[in-house]
Amino acid sequence: MRRTVLALVAAATAALVASAGAAPDIRGTWVGTTRLHTKSQGVVTVRVRYEITALTPGQAAGTTRYRGAGRTCHGALTLRARVSGGYAFRDRVTSGRRCTSGDRIFLQAAGSALRVRLTERGGSVFRFKMRRP
Repeated sequence: MRRTVLALVAAATAALVASAGAAPDIRGTWVGTTRLHTKSQGVVTVRVRYEITALTPGQAAGTTRYRGAGRTCHGALTLRARVSGGYAFRDRVTSGRRCTSGDRIFLQAAGSALRVRLTERGGSVFRFKMRRP
């Protein structure tokens, strides 16, 4: 009996240690807004929606949608890696005009929210938070 209890405690401890540095599961739908500064239109509010469907590095991971300033852009996410308690994605445009493609997106869970750092190919960086709808 004592061996069984010790084995269970050891297995539970090993599982906790292994998961302590792991990034949380962020699959599902996330929504939020960010503000962009443009030369032609000034400050523009953009509504953002991410649908995360998988978390396997190198594989298709979901979709993106950006709406603002009279345009809508849709993209496909690929998970690049799990990094620093979060996830690094690449976003490729699948439809829309005047949209950036190849953006880098870093997502990190922050309580019930999702912290986002979006880096456009041109180097512009946008930080914002998202929530579940």
